[in-house]
Amino acid sequence: MKFTVVLNIVLLSCCLVGCQSNNTFEGEILAEIKLCSDEEICTVNMSQIMDFEWDKMYVFKYNATYDDVKNAIGTEPFKFTEFTRKVVFSLNGKVVYFRELPTDISGVLENQIIFDINDAESYKFYPLEKAVFKVSKEKIKEGEYFYELTPITN
Repeated sequence: MKFTVVLNIVLLSCCLVGCQSNNTFEGEILAEIKLCSDEEICTVNMSQIMDFEWDKMYVFKYNATYDDVKNAIGTEPFKFTEFTRKVVFSLNGKVVYFRELPTDISGVLENQIIFDINDAESYKFYPLEKAVFKVSKEKIKEGEYFYELTPITN
């Protein structure tokens, strides 16, 4: 009985994390954030989350153009869908991870991960050693939040 209750709690937790984000990139970051206690400053180190080798991380806002992505990563993107946020990891100049993330141009989605990118910029680049972020939990409305990630070092 006790094992069944624990198993159900674990399965429900996994389902809730999966339901909160429909992509593995944001889901993995959310899972890491959920490990933080409310009393401590929450930090996320991308090198500890991503399970592959990489040396550069690029995060693109929803308004980044095809040319913005191509020029930043130095090659043609695997795919390009307008009005999606994109995250790209590369190793020695070759793309090793590329994801398009859902967005709503009229507002922030629940559990969305937002990187601190200046309004005048369409993307930010982070080398491996600087891809450590402080997390701020921001309220959308009662019971709904998004998370802003700000680099600890510039």
